[in-house]
Amino acid sequence: MKRGVDGQLEHPLARFAELAFAPGISVLTKPAIRNLDELAEDFVGTSVISKLTAALDPYIKSLGRQTSLASGLAPVTDVTQRLSALTYIDKLSRFANGKKMSPGQIARLRGNGIDEEMQERIFAMFRESGAGIYRKGRLIDIDIAKWVDDEALDAFSQAASREVRNAIQLGDVATSTTLFTHPLGRLLFQFMRFPMDAVNKQFLRGVHYADAETVTAWTTSMAIGATAYIGQTAIDYANNPEERKKRLTVANIAKVGFMRTGFSSMLPAPIDTGRTVLGLDPMFAMGRTSGLATAFPLTSNPTVSALTSANKGIGGAVRSLWGDTQYSQADMRAAASLVPGYRFLGWKNVVHALEQQFPESRTQE
Repeated sequence: MKRGVDGQLEHPLARFAELAFAPGISVLTKPAIRNLDELAEDFVGTSVISKLTAALDPYIKSLGRQTSLASGLAPVTDVTQRLSALTYIDKLSRFANGKKMSPGQIARLRGNGIDEEMQERIFAMFRESGAGIYRKGRLIDIDIAKWVDDEALDAFSQAASREVRNAIQLGDVATSTTLFTHPLGRLLFQFMRFPMDAVNKQFLRGVHYADAETVTAWTTSMAIGATAYIGQTAIDYANNPEERKKRLTVANIAKVGFMRTGFSSMLPAPIDTGRTVLGLDPMFAMGRTSGLATAFPLTSNPTVSALTSANKGIGGAVRSLWGDTQYSQADMRAAASLVPGYRFLGWKNVVHALEQQFPESRTQE
């Protein structure tokens, strides 16, 4: 809200970070970087399905952006990106001023493209009185105009961008494939890009460095995931104590905390798919913030889920009006899931209050 006054961030380091490598504006940059299909001639194809998906694609992307904003995902991503950027800048400043680096921290600098020679040039810029402004030993601002080594500034900006995009995961050209840039691929694999990208950015990267920072990141993400689940569940089921108690067992909290981390992103789906095939209940069914199923292949697709809900919710209403069955609570929940913003906090409370007016299951009249 403060930024709305003059369009400027209040924190001077945050202003520098956005000028240098633009963290916290993924909502603005994401569409441009993902429209890779427009770079290829006749990429969409000539079939009826290809033309249909191409026609629907702009609307799907627009709805996706609106959902990410309204659900809070985009604002949370922007804030955490900025915090990550500020932390990274401050950390490099401390290294430049004598704090000892561990082998893992040196390896991370190299992985972000800063070799030994460039490291010293960047650190020299941090130490120059005109390049960094310190207060009580803490970096509070960087005057970009006084960085006399432009190559060092470019290398630093690229390294910071790489660090932020891995710490607070973002898609980019390096992780894009035809599967995710083609309109049909975006339709079939909705909400699947994040876990597939996370295998590289979170799991393999962490295994590669295998240091204390990796352990801290993984355990912290599990704790944050579990805490977010507890808060979300407490709000969503405030007027449904029985369901709230069922969901907030220690086992469920632990499973969801594990599921909502980047390094474990591709494990829940195959595990729950295997359990479903064997006739067992899915282990991570309560974990997805989208409310979608966790098993492959179709039940986790939002389009298929919407069609299934329409069949239950709308079809159930038709059958109750012209058939011999009553409209049930499950039918009511299915119909409510079709309303935009179904996953918004507080909406489930309204749905629960309404569904109490219907029987628990379809019964013959």
